[in-house]
Amino acid sequence: MAIPSENYGFLPQLSTFERGACAPTATANIMAAMAKTYPSLRTLINVDGGVTYQDIAATRNNLGANYFLTSNDWTPVGSPVSMVIKGLQDYAADRNLAQALKVEAIGPSVNSPQIKMLGNFGVTREIRIDPPSRPDRKINVTTPSLNDPIIKRSYKDTGVTIQTIQEALNNGSGLLLGLIYPEGEGHVVSAVSLDWSDRNGNGKAEAEENATVSIVDPLNPSKNYSQATPGNVENEQTFDPLVGALGPVRTTEMKLISKADDSLTFEYRQISVSYDNETGKPIEAAGDSSNNTTNEAASGDIAFAGVLTARSVKRDIITGTSDDDVIELDPGRQRIKGGKGSDAFVIGDPESLQKGQSDLIIDFKPQQNDLIVLSGNDLSIEEIDLISVNSRFEKNLAKRSDHTLIYLQQESTGILYLNSNGDDPGWGTNGGELIRLKGAPDLDASDLFIN
Repeated sequence: MAIPSENYGFLPQLSTFERGACAPTATANIMAAMAKTYPSLRTLINVDGGVTYQDIAATRNNLGANYFLTSNDWTPVGSPVSMVIKGLQDYAADRNLAQALKVEAIGPSVNSPQIKMLGNFGVTREIRIDPPSRPDRKINVTTPSLNDPIIKRSYKDTGVTIQTIQEALNNGSGLLLGLIYPEGEGHVVSAVSLDWSDRNGNGKAEAEENATVSIVDPLNPSKNYSQATPGNVENEQTFDPLVGALGPVRTTEMKLISKADDSLTFEYRQISVSYDNETGKPIEAAGDSSNNTTNEAASGDIAFAGVLTARSVKRDIITGTSDDDVIELDPGRQRIKGGKGSDAFVIGDPESLQKGQSDLIIDFKPQQNDLIVLSGNDLSIEEIDLISVNSRFEKNLAKRSDHTLIYLQQESTGILYLNSNGDDPGWGTNGGELIRLKGAPDLDASDLFIN
């Protein structure tokens, strides 16, 4: 059951993150398709479940700036594979979708020169992030190492084969394909469907079998798709060249051929585009494509694949009474509703600090005298020292401070973290994500208590 092509996002990377944003753009296009296809992932793009062009653009910008750390300072430029793997899981966790979205990366051995180059594993570097319509910033980043639990859990070094692509698409997974051109530059596209018949039964895509994968290519979407609503083209050309377009009418066709070791080469025609300022019609123009081609045949190798798989999730809601309740939280991404009255939500199990395990309180109301109670002995916390932040960037800065409790207040969800590491990197052995609060209510020290 492949995801219908009309469900995919229709978003170009033109003028985005200095044109190095193929990974967040292609991922946002896939996330749009998954949000429109699977009920468990309805909030993957928009917390209210909507999927407009502007929603997809905002998701791309969020992924590039805060999760993939897309920058021209990496080698090669763009989004390192290490940060794409980690960023996808962080994004799902921040949306309370860690159990609903499975993330895998498939490629050659993590020790191969190709993946070492693309991955930027275990690198510490100052990078400049220059997202669209926002001030740029410089940050120090340490990428996950090859021994990081997230990488070990998510990376399969079986290599990308024709069967890899077929299985993912047949299962209805979202599929990112990482391409490497002969010049050494990389690119990422969204795979939509595969047309292949193994005529001789050898499990390889022979040249004469014309195995064709349909892709949404963020570098040239308008050339092979329906024309977008023109509108104010000068502004759209910079930020939203195809505003109003929600899904593809026709995809780019890419031919796949298996090599002796079952890895894949690709061939397709790559066309760069610009826009006529008066009519809004797309016109061919040089300079938008990774390998600087205009209306020329592009070829190279499939370097890696990112597989996003939807999982149905049954989320039971644990509900209190109309009285004042004391509810002990049991980690595992449960949804907790205190109901009326002044409720105390008790957190004492250290397992709640493991990634993807914290519960969600869906009706925490400080004005109702609701309270979060932290077990001092179990969580190794002695005092309430709370700081509130409004972005992941501010959260990462606060993580390097002496504050023991950090509250990230986002658009729809507040996340309370325990920092047991002082001003050293990371949350520390006894730190991590404590609880999520739906609606991101204001939180101060009076709403917390150490037992």
